Amino acid sequence: MDQDLKVEHIDTGLSDQSTVSFYRQGEFVDLCRGPHIPDAGKIKAIKLMSVAGAYWKGDASGRQLQRLYGTAFFDKKELAAYLEQLEEAKRRDHRVLGKQHGLFAINPEVGQGLCLWLPKGARVRVTLEEFLRRELLTRGYDPVFSPHIGRVELYETSGHFPYYRDSQFSPLFGSEAGGLVDAWNQRLVDGTLDSDSEEKLMEAAKVLGAEFPDYKSSASNEEKQKVLHRWQTVHERYLIKPMNCPHHCHMFKAMPRSYRQLPLRLFEFGTVYRHEQTGELNGMLRVRGLTQDDAHIFCTGDQVEQEFKATIELTKFVLNAVGLDDYRVQLSLRDPDSDKYVGSEENWDHAEGALRGVLENSGLDFNEEPGEAAFYGPKADFMVRDCIGRSWQLGTVQLDYNLPERFKLEYTGSDNATHRPVMIHRAPFGSLERFTGMLIEHFAGAFPMWLSPEQVRVLPLSDKSLDYAVAVAKQFDEAGLKVTIDNNDGKVQAKIRNAQLDLVNYMAVVGPKEAEAGQVALRDRIDGDLGSMPIAEAIARLKDEIATRKVRQAVKSSISTAAAVDSGATGHEY
Repeated sequence: MDQDLKVEHIDTGLSDQSTVSFYRQGEFVDLCRGPHIPDAGKIKAIKLMSVAGAYWKGDASGRQLQRLYGTAFFDKKELAAYLEQLEEAKRRDHRVLGKQHGLFAINPEVGQGLCLWLPKGARVRVTLEEFLRRELLTRGYDPVFSPHIGRVELYETSGHFPYYRDSQFSPLFGSEAGGLVDAWNQRLVDGTLDSDSEEKLMEAAKVLGAEFPDYKSSASNEEKQKVLHRWQTVHERYLIKPMNCPHHCHMFKAMPRSYRQLPLRLFEFGTVYRHEQTGELNGMLRVRGLTQDDAHIFCTGDQVEQEFKATIELTKFVLNAVGLDDYRVQLSLRDPDSDKYVGSEENWDHAEGALRGVLENSGLDFNEEPGEAAFYGPKADFMVRDCIGRSWQLGTVQLDYNLPERFKLEYTGSDNATHRPVMIHRAPFGSLERFTGMLIEHFAGAFPMWLSPEQVRVLPLSDKSLDYAVAVAKQFDEAGLKVTIDNNDGKVQAKIRNAQLDLVNYMAVVGPKEAEAGQVALRDRIDGDLGSMPIAEAIARLKDEIATRKVRQAVKSSISTAAAVDSGATGHEY
């Protein structure tokens, strides 16, 4: 076959496999794991999408190849619908709309994957935060704040370091020798340290003021690691915070806890940092600095069901509030044949049964995925469809038996004995960056009134009406509306067009007639001219739309369910 790269892949990448599968289609034979259709004649529509360069196995020093991207469908109608969906997705690209409407920016001098929230985007974010904060306070959550860094030992206790080291930023060191000792220790862990390199590292560390008298007498790599780790513990190392959970565990431990205080619900909008690979970054959807709407609930085993139900209801409430009402839940359960899970079998049985029961009683569409649970507990993920049928994993609820054990969390029960609480992680948004990026694409930048960064724009007919326009804007502002004035020269028709292009929800046109009557001529971005009305009536109308969080549909999507990439594609354009 002359396929030397595939032979290499068999020898290296598949060497641990007991069998290797091939596929034959007529005279064509290839290495492939399947699955396959029985007859290529069933494919009625194919299309080459793009061609790109690629390196063999992603190694830039390896052979350069050409990668072909293509797609296939059972009929031409499905292909046409799929291509239309791709075009619609391009029109809704949040990176393009974000720049066009001044929502956010990413600058390489600041850093790739670090989102700069511009004023309009920041208004959307603040609105989301305030909406959720108010709701959490009414549901019995307590706000907390945690610092942006923490000692490495904190994340060693939680198990996040060094196991997820590749996705974390390098530690910050309190000693000049810190970075050298960290790299030294990592080579011991990897088993890549030879004696010559070891001597050089010891000399270099000595120059930087770090000496290890017990190192040479250590009999094994494990003992040497302990020597270095003792030094690292004394000479503080910090991580830029990759997650909030360990901080919240110590907040629980900050004082003695009684069963009477449970459930304890702690929440914060906590910014965390992940060292995502450059090629994986994608606008706001995949970033290196992200703000999570993070909460951790500490409860007794008997309270798991009621707390899980409450978090599911909260997530439904949040998604419905922004018009995302097409979703299902994936319930991830343990693999009964695996021993990777922490916690007793009794706890797992109880937790999985409770979660399943809550979902069954909720009326939600859900599916179970055995073996997909995290090692520390089962979880439920909300899979949300946007208006063009794409599937997004947004809200999540996770049970955790691991961190309470690792941090030795305790409360005093009604029997006067100490017990471990159960921990529940939950985040309806996931992260504000990703959630906002998704909303930009879902609404094509045209946010509903309650989320909009510019809810109403006052348009004076001429400079003669500018003073009245300022007075009208002042009343709108005092009523809590996000208002601007277009005081540029030009005809009002051009101002209306600009406001439409800027996706402003309402336009208040004012001229001599409106000034004399104390009115505004109100225009709706969707419905057009609404006629003249008193200022108070216009304000009441706009505030009612905000208070009810109305999400109005402008145009139904024409993309068929069959064409959706990951899910059905019913929905609407805004």
